[in-house]
Amino acid sequence: MDKYRDRSSKAPLCRAVLLVALATSALNVHAGSFWLHTGGLSTHASTNVRNETNSGSGLEYRVDSEWAVSFGHYENSFFRESRYLLTNWTPLEYGGAQLGLTGGLVSGYYKKKYGLHGQAVPIVLPTVDYRWERVSLSLMGLPPMGQLSKGSLMLQVKLLLSNPSLKY
Repeated sequence: MDKYRDRSSKAPLCRAVLLVALATSALNVHAGSFWLHTGGLSTHASTNVRNETNSGSGLEYRVDSEWAVSFGHYENSFFRESRYLLTNWTPLEYGGAQLGLTGGLVSGYYKKKYGLHGQAVPIVLPTVDYRWERVSLSLMGLPPMGQLSKGSLMLQVKLLLSNPSLKY
């Protein structure tokens, strides 16, 4: 078995995401909208080999045009599973894009030198969202952080699950 590709813990989370998506699709949700996160792409400033096709899934509840909460999982840059619980705040608009921050907790990163052993750690990322009626693209940036990270950009695709009449 490839030591970097242990996918045994993904099944319960995938089932939970699917159950929540099905349950919320059956409800007439008026307060906000639910979005399915599908995989993503990333690019890294590092010259080391990194996974830049980050498969995964998640669920987002968009409260309004500025606020959203989400959870899910993905295969991170080191070919390990990461799980996340995030809040997205995009209060600014520029040229059709929503600008703001994404922050929360993410797990699955290991660097013994810095005491990272896969546990959940806090993150805050600058974010640009482009939203259409049923599709959204989120571009998030991880700034350089000394020896911990040379920086990266991540692109995530989101598909609307419920409340298509909600306009942003």
